[in-house]
Amino acid sequence: MLKKGYRIKVAVRRPELCGHLQTSGVAGQIQFVQSNLRYPESVDRAIVGSDIVINSIGLLFEKGGQNFDNIHKHGPGLIANLCAKNKVKKLIHISAIGSDITSKSKYARTKAEGEHELLEEKKDSIIVRPSVIYGPEDNFFNQFAKIISISPLFPLFGGGDTKFQPVYVVDLANAILNIIEDNKGKQIFEIGGNEIYSFKEIIEFISLTIKKRRILLPIPFNVSRFVAFFMMMLPRPLLTPDQVELLKYDNVVDITSSNIGRLEDLDIVPNSIETIVPAYIERFCNGGKYKS
Repeated sequence: MLKKGYRIKVAVRRPELCGHLQTSGVAGQIQFVQSNLRYPESVDRAIVGSDIVINSIGLLFEKGGQNFDNIHKHGPGLIANLCAKNKVKKLIHISAIGSDITSKSKYARTKAEGEHELLEEKKDSIIVRPSVIYGPEDNFFNQFAKIISISPLFPLFGGGDTKFQPVYVVDLANAILNIIEDNKGKQIFEIGGNEIYSFKEIIEFISLTIKKRRILLPIPFNVSRFVAFFMMMLPRPLLTPDQVELLKYDNVVDITSSNIGRLEDLDIVPNSIETIVPAYIERFCNGGKYKS
């Protein structure tokens, strides 16, 4: 967006931690403003004067006041209401593939409820549902590579059959830029990568890339929930019972509906995990990436 000449305000809770991004644009092109979804007046201050708003707020797990109801369910409606008040021309809301009002997963259910509240407040909002997003600082390939690098076995929750369609963060960013400039008449987009992988295939790919042969241990979902109960007590949970519920459903793009846009509709050819991921997880090899 900066390369295209847009002026950008980035609304974050801790603006003082964003200084390293100032050099991404020319002087004055990027501005950081303090904002917290739990304090509507701060969101209002961030939105005022904007033509386009992109909501990328989301949680992987609940902790204290940061819960799915506040952030996923009610947050989008609040932002949409303030966008309507401030006469914002375009609101793009980043949701998630798998959002479902009937889901037993609170994550997926509140994502769907948030989409509903969003459209109630601003009917022309655009919804983007990505699959798992990956990139150098992701919490997906990096986390699994870290576990595989230190553990002799890896649990395959639910047997490892769940399907994913990982999308490179740059492809997603380019998709959002293209939606800003032309949404092709679509209101909902589902964004996935170039291939579909089972959870087991992803773990095998990571193991091969970091040169770690590990025992893969299939664990049924009922046992997985029991294991997750203890893993969620870590300072940064590795797995929660709600995430186990999510793993029961494939996380892939819907190709059956003509009403849902995809990357190809936005003229984007997605990158593959084979060309992107090795460069940033090879550091988990014995001796690090550059060991001779």
